Amino acid sequence: MVFQSPTPLDIINVFRFANKEPYLHQLDLVSDLILMDKPKLLLADDVGLGKTIQTLAYLKLALDSGFLMRVLLIVPGSILDQWLDEMMIFGFPEDIFYIIESPRVPRGYHVYLITMDRAKRDEYLAELGKIKWDLIVVDEAHRLRVGRLRARLASLIEDAERRLLLTATPHTGDEESYEFLRSLVERMVRREKMDLERYEGKKVLPKLAYWIVRVS
Repeated sequence: MVFQSPTPLDIINVFRFANKEPYLHQLDLVSDLILMDKPKLLLADDVGLGKTIQTLAYLKLALDSGFLMRVLLIVPGSILDQWLDEMMIFGFPEDIFYIIESPRVPRGYHVYLITMDRAKRDEYLAELGKIKWDLIVVDEAHRLRVGRLRARLASLIEDAERRLLLTATPHTGDEESYEFLRSLVERMVRREKMDLERYEGKKVLPKLAYWIVRVS
């Protein structure tokens, strides 16, 4: 089957449809994901640089183009509602996604969301492992460093054709855990706030005022 690849204008418009004016680093990342075809990427941008909206822009374009059919989003329970809110802003139709709340996972949806706590349980893993995922996204992927969670989810992630791991803290001094995250992907992208204005070629971030207070 031949799919129509999104154009540069399509990529810009998917952000603007969501009332988000994209930065250049976001457009570049989404463009690169489309061009990679089967990306296996650790996206380690600094907090506030838009890891979630870059991911959703890519998902929307890929689903609309037809080259993604089954996507699994694994997210901490505390931010599940944030993902749902952003999906609605980006215009994901409600009838294409399903929140997994029991081990019986119905077929026929394109995007499935599950919390990390559920995803690591045997009865859920057994069912998730029966599905051939075109893409698995893991938000706050640094949590995969925890031994039990790491062991249970690694095999599921490695079986996916495409992988996108999101974290602002890929390395916290534990070399073994960092190497584990890197082993799940082929590339890592890391942009920091200090790089943003050089990337954009203009003033972007507000000037911060701060005080140093001596505490006895």
